[in-house]
Amino acid sequence: MRVSLCLLAAGFLLCGCLGVGGGDALDLKGKDTTLVPIGDGLSMSVPDGSSLTVTVTEPGDPIDTPGGGEGCSTRSGSITIDDGRHQGRIGLERWSPECRQPVFLNGAYGWFASATDLADATSVEQLSSPAGPVTYLEHGYTECTNSCNTWQVRYAVLAEAAPADPAHPVFALFTRADNGIDLAFYAVTLTPGS
Repeated sequence: MRVSLCLLAAGFLLCGCLGVGGGDALDLKGKDTTLVPIGDGLSMSVPDGSSLTVTVTEPGDPIDTPGGGEGCSTRSGSITIDDGRHQGRIGLERWSPECRQPVFLNGAYGWFASATDLADATSVEQLSSPAGPVTYLEHGYTECTNSCNTWQVRYAVLAEAAPADPAHPVFALFTRADNGIDLAFYAVTLTPGS
């Protein structure tokens, strides 16, 4: 389901997308926000005030993901915030407990149960949100075609007490570290209910 909302948010420029970086961190402290449903009984605050379009693609049907281990399946979606000139994208993903793919390469952003599964995770922090505890971390990601490029990806993994989808209990937000999105801010606004 696609939900488009035109929000008013004065003076915000969100730069980059998951694949293309650039821009300064968006500071939303003290700014007005609007709670937007993001699927599976969760909502998240987004900036409000000037003209932004927020498009939510809720996590879809499960996809068998054999690269993540036997029995692994995932459900993916995204949130795109567009001010007409720049886009910021946050990936949404749910995965089953069987998924263990700590390789972050060529479109595979990794699946893990907790930050302890990732020996090389950095900036690990425990945060809290109305929907439950959140583990925030950064991890390197590499894409190779004729040559390789590596950058940091930010993750916020929510530990829901009662996941809306018990077959896919791990819920994560993720985005490139250099795209101007303050993922920790969004993570602590995760709220039960849609």
